[in-house]
Amino acid sequence: MTSLTQGLARRIHTARIEHFSEWEREQSAKVVMDTLAVMVGGAMSELREPILNYLGMSPQKGPSRVLGTDWRLPPELSALVNGTFGAALDFDDVVSTMPGHPSAIVMAVVAAELDLRTISGRDLIEAHIVGLEVSSKLGVGLTKGYYDRGFHGTCALGVFVGVAVLACLRRLDEQTIAAALGMASSMSSGLRCNFGTMTKALHTGWAAQWSVHAVNLAQSGVTACTTALEANAGYFETYGDAASDTEAVLRAWGEPWAIRSPGVGLRNFACYNALQRPMHAVLDLKSRVDLTPASLQHLSCWMHPGGMQGAIYPRPTTGFEGKFSLQYVLAAGVLDGAYSLQTFTDEAVNRPAIQALLKKIEACEMDVCGTTDPQAIGGALEGAKGFVQVSVTLASGAVETCRLSVAPGHPARPLGWDELHAKFMDCARFAHFPVAKAEAACALLQSLETCADIKEIADLLVAAPASRDAGKAAELAAAQ
Repeated sequence: MTSLTQGLARRIHTARIEHFSEWEREQSAKVVMDTLAVMVGGAMSELREPILNYLGMSPQKGPSRVLGTDWRLPPELSALVNGTFGAALDFDDVVSTMPGHPSAIVMAVVAAELDLRTISGRDLIEAHIVGLEVSSKLGVGLTKGYYDRGFHGTCALGVFVGVAVLACLRRLDEQTIAAALGMASSMSSGLRCNFGTMTKALHTGWAAQWSVHAVNLAQSGVTACTTALEANAGYFETYGDAASDTEAVLRAWGEPWAIRSPGVGLRNFACYNALQRPMHAVLDLKSRVDLTPASLQHLSCWMHPGGMQGAIYPRPTTGFEGKFSLQYVLAAGVLDGAYSLQTFTDEAVNRPAIQALLKKIEACEMDVCGTTDPQAIGGALEGAKGFVQVSVTLASGAVETCRLSVAPGHPARPLGWDELHAKFMDCARFAHFPVAKAEAACALLQSLETCADIKEIADLLVAAPASRDAGKAAELAAAQ
């Protein structure tokens, strides 16, 4: 039987962009654009100040940039900060078979590497698709049991994503890749209890940082168990369960590529992915009936079984908690009629009108929602987990219902270039990022495959945006 660790190293080593179709390469470019948008926005999130404080405790100068800022850090720290900012808004991509958010890890590692070597658009696309494949196929073999027990896939599997990306960019040999995978097995972590806190975003940053450490250490000659994924007391034995299958990883590799199926979900709203459908459902109801705080008597939301697993804050008190509160996003939809990055601030969550609306809202998981429903908006499409149903009872006595199976942004209803451009500009405005630079970056990203050196794009995204903490950022730059 082929060793999983060795076999995975071989597949990473031999993967080439020529293996991927034109459609798959374009999908990768779209996800890259989406990810860079949320990284720029995340650089001005609530995490900016504590990250600056952390960096200021031990100022270090380095060659690697932090996108959305003018900071330069050592590669490992650059990967940490870029990855953290990429996840800070909870607006990044989703791969359901992981389950987690791999592309912010990919781009954090690329950002740490791009000033150390020339990386073309084709190099980036190749590394991105391979990184997604590693995240998806390890998830297929492991199954979701590890996630159900409390691990967060973005960190638990994400470190292997970063290793794969660096292996592609540096053209590492199989032995070095296997050693880095072995080391990464000991670096895997991340617990879901930290959802709704700043530490969730750090899961992405840690995965990126540790992958840089693992590859650099392996290239430096540090040894590791080169059967760590399948070994006794190894990764699968520790994280897996009776349903896990190490052979499934290699058997499923490239059949099809994860970029095609299950595909990559892109979020319309900056919060927990499972909340996207009920949020769209509320907006649909707002468009059809006179749904206001005054007219609403009662709102019920039915989710598919497991749909509320990460929605752990029924009465949130912070913006971060609001991102993981089904009840809050439903209330915000009724009150505001739209969602934006400003929906998830402490001030927005604690509005008196929201607190009053929460008393009118109930949400639960229902077995019936685990089935397909051809009558639901989006239909019974492949990859959808049942459907959600939002019903409102109005003061007039009227009852209106919306059933939704597939929301925009799901791989079955992908976002187009125009929608991605709008999201990019929304994130840029949130970050007070120069509009002209953001527009120029969008234009280049739409022809990513022809880019000879992605520093041309990165140079547009490295700036000192007007910020509330410009003085602190200047102090850090001076210390470096």
